Order: sequence, then C-alpha cells, then structure tokens
Amino acid sequence: MQPRPETSRQIDEVGASLFQGLGTNAISVAVYGSAAGDDFAPRHSDVNLFIGLHRVRFADLRLIGTILQRESERLGLRFATPLVVQPDFLDTAGDSFPIELTDMRLRHRLLQGEDLVPRLLVPAEALRTAAEREARTTLLRLHSLAIHRPPDFDVREALAQLVSAVVVICSARLDAPTMSLPRQPDLLRRMSEQAGVKLDHFQRLHEMREDRLAWPEDLDLDRFVDALIEEMEALVRAIDAHRV
Repeated sequence: MQPRPETSRQIDEVGASLFQGLGTNAISVAVYGSAAGDDFAPRHSDVNLFIGLHRVRFADLRLIGTILQRESERLGLRFATPLVVQPDFLDTAGDSFPIELTDMRLRHRLLQGEDLVPRLLVPAEALRTAAEREARTTLLRLHSLAIHRPPDFDVREALAQLVSAVVVICSARLDAPTMSLPRQPDLLRRMSEQAGVKLDHFQRLHEMREDRLAWPEDLDLDRFVDALIEEMEALVRAIDAHRV
C-alpha cells in the first residue's frame, strides 16, 4: 500500500528540515523504496532517504543523524541509514550497487532541490548478476528460518522483511529497460508469467504483510515457509537460466 497522506506529509517535513539544515551544501533530498512506492507497510517498513551533497563532510553527517533521530522520535517513523553521497558517486556506482540504484530510480520521490536520481546508469549484466545474488540470498534466509525455527512472531517479522527483497528482485529483472514499475500484485504476477514459476505464496505473503490476510501459525506456518522455499528455488533457477 502507499504511505498514508499523513505519513507522506511527515516525510516531506523531514526532507525540508534536512535541506534547510544542510544549507548551501545540499543539492537534493529524496525518498525512495517502499515509502515512495505502493508496498509500504507502517509496521514493517523503514523510510529510505537519499541526500545529495556538494561535499560529504563529517559535520553534515552528524547533523543528518541528529535531525533524523529527532524527527523519528517526534513522528514515530523509522528511518533507515540514509544514502548520503556526492554526485560523482552516482556516476560511478552503477556496477557496484546495481539493485539498490535501480530500485531508487524506479521508486523515488523528490522532496527538495534537484533530482539527481535520473542520471543513474546501471549496466544490464551487472543488474542481472545482482538480482540472481539477491534471489539466492533470500533463499538462504528462508533456509535459516527453517533451520533455527524461531517463535512464530519472529518468523512472521522475518518473512515480512523478505517481501521488499522479492519486490526489488522482480523489478530489477522486469522493469530495468523501461524504468516503470507496476503496482502490487501485478509485479509478482508478471514475474510469475515471464519466468514460468508460481509465486502464489509470495503473493499471499504480500497480503499478510499488509494485514489483508491472516498469518498461519505453528505447523501451518512451517508449511508456508516450505512453500516459499520451493517458489524461491524455482525463481533462482529461472534467473540463472536467463528466462528473466
């Protein structure tokens, strides 16, 4: 789901506070990821900010941390560590952080200043390799849940965090050429059709994360994790075979 209008307004306020506090050194402040898309879940999602500076200085990094801590306590929002860089970082980082930067380009909203994100260039092969690595990492995280089997609550929290990873994987493989991102659940459906794999349980997981579907418990939760593992294994094979 998209952030509530009140949440979007609060994020706008934080962007303005950062831009004003950083003064002439600030070039751009933007929000990206789920808070700029349609898969934001208030109980599970962090707010990701991009801050472009003419020069990254220690004093400004400390100022950013102070402002975000203050605004987090005031507004009750969770801010991930922001991406704070100079423009030349974006010009040369596409092959190092292809998934992260593609996600930023697909899902971002300018809050203040100049929009630096469209200048991002990500090599297609670097993006495919990174998407496969992310898919394999997600599979291993599911394996870890099965091995250690924490209490139901912790399993649910861990699975809720996996939704964002799967969204990023799908968007990286399907939408990099066009730089357009369909809404959920269309993204998972398109990936399922193009890769020739079923992602029904990941679709259910998305609905659970948004509190539109009840979570399974006990043995039913174990069976659900088992089904997610099977779907992720199939997705890994599809990416590895270049079907997507």
